[in-house]
Amino acid sequence: SMSACELCDTPGGERLHDDPQGLWRIVLAPEPDYPGFCRVIAGRHVREMTDLAPDERARLLSAVLACEEALRE
Repeated sequence: SMSACELCDTPGGERLHDDPQGLWRIVLAPEPDYPGFCRVIAGRHVREMTDLAPDERARLLSAVLACEEALRE
Protein backbone atom coordinates (compact mmCIF):
# COMPACT_ATOMS: atom_id res chain seq x y z
CA SER A 1 0.00 0.00 0.00
CA MET A 2 1.15 3.49 -0.79
CA SER A 3 1.96 5.74 2.14
CA ALA A 4 1.28 8.96 0.17
CA CYS A 5 4.85 10.03 0.93
CA GLU A 6 6.97 10.27 -2.21
CA LEU A 7 10.25 9.87 -0.31
CA CYS A 8 8.98 6.73 1.47
CA ASP A 9 7.50 5.20 -1.69
CA THR A 10 10.35 5.90 -4.14
CA PRO A 11 14.15 6.02 -3.89
CA GLY A 12 13.98 9.82 -4.29
CA GLY A 13 16.92 9.88 -6.68
CA GLU A 14 20.05 7.94 -7.57
CA ARG A 15 21.20 6.16 -4.40
CA LEU A 16 24.73 7.21 -3.46
CA HIS A 17 25.05 5.87 0.09
CA ASP A 18 23.04 4.00 2.71
CA ASP A 19 23.59 4.35 6.44
CA PRO A 20 24.69 0.93 7.75
CA GLN A 21 21.95 1.02 10.43
CA GLY A 22 19.30 2.19 7.96
CA LEU A 23 18.81 5.61 9.58
CA TRP A 24 19.11 7.44 6.25
CA ARG A 25 20.07 7.21 2.60
CA ILE A 26 21.78 9.80 0.44
CA VAL A 27 20.51 10.28 -3.10
CA LEU A 28 21.42 12.49 -6.02
CA ALA A 29 18.09 14.20 -6.69
CA PRO A 30 16.77 14.58 -10.24
CA GLU A 31 16.69 18.40 -10.18
CA PRO A 32 17.85 19.72 -13.58
CA ASP A 33 18.12 23.30 -12.29
CA TYR A 34 20.31 22.20 -9.35
CA PRO A 35 23.08 19.86 -10.55
CA GLY A 36 24.66 17.99 -7.66
CA PHE A 37 21.59 18.47 -5.44
CA CYS A 38 21.56 15.68 -2.87
CA ARG A 39 18.94 14.63 -0.38
CA VAL A 40 19.55 12.89 2.91
CA ILE A 41 16.36 10.92 3.46
CA ALA A 42 15.38 9.33 6.76
CA GLY A 43 14.94 5.57 6.70
CA ARG A 44 11.56 5.86 8.42
CA HIS A 45 8.83 8.39 7.78
CA VAL A 46 9.34 11.62 9.67
CA ARG A 47 7.83 14.95 8.70
CA GLU A 48 10.68 17.12 9.98
CA MET A 49 14.17 16.71 11.44
CA THR A 50 12.82 17.78 14.82
CA ASP A 51 10.71 14.58 14.84
CA LEU A 52 13.94 12.58 15.16
CA ALA A 53 15.50 11.64 18.50
CA PRO A 54 18.51 13.82 19.43
CA ASP A 55 21.05 11.10 18.58
CA GLU A 56 19.36 10.50 15.21
CA ARG A 57 19.44 14.26 14.50
CA ALA A 58 23.17 14.37 15.25
CA ARG A 59 23.91 11.46 12.90
CA LEU A 60 21.69 12.90 10.18
CA LEU A 61 23.35 16.31 10.46
CA SER A 62 26.77 14.63 10.15
CA ALA A 63 25.59 13.04 6.90
CA VAL A 64 24.30 16.38 5.59
CA LEU A 65 27.62 18.06 6.40
CA ALA A 66 29.59 15.21 4.76
CA CYS A 67 27.51 15.71 1.59
CA GLU A 68 28.21 19.43 1.61
CA GLU A 69 31.95 18.87 2.04
CA ALA A 70 32.00 16.35 -0.83
CA LEU A 71 30.06 18.71 -3.10
CA ARG A 72 32.31 21.66 -2.28
CA GLU A 73 35.37 19.59 -3.22
